[in-house]
Amino acid sequence: VSKSTGMDELQAMADRKIHRLAENLVVPLWELDEHWVEEIIASEMMDKQLYGMFVTGEGGLFVGKKRDGQWHSVDSVNNLPGSYVRRSLDIKRDGEKIGDVKLYLTQKFLIEELQDRAKEELLGILLFGLLLVDRKSTRLNSSH
Repeated sequence: VSKSTGMDELQAMADRKIHRLAENLVVPLWELDEHWVEEIIASEMMDKQLYGMFVTGEGGLFVGKKRDGQWHSVDSVNNLPGSYVRRSLDIKRDGEKIGDVKLYLTQKFLIEELQDRAKEELLGILLFGLLLVDRKSTRLNSSH
């Protein structure tokens, strides 16, 4: 997987997530059910690639979560600075905006996966090179 392919996959995941969330949050926002919104966010935060998520509704309803240093989900009220795949979408009921959802996906695991694959490929190349050197030295020794 190249970085651009990985980023394309992360972007597509963000698009799918934001649309699904906007649909799933219509009823809880319409009902102004903060607990229900928190449950949806908690469920989403089980995905380690989701770094943060904010839901705003009418009447001052606001629920936000982000990752702390130990990667736990904690309350947050801020938009998140940094390099994330960001998505934001209005939540509508009968065509009328009743809130919005923002999500932030991290590139951290994509980069770690690419680094792991590069290490594996390098190791494979080194092992292949050692095998060739060993075969060549074995042939040289047997011809003497």
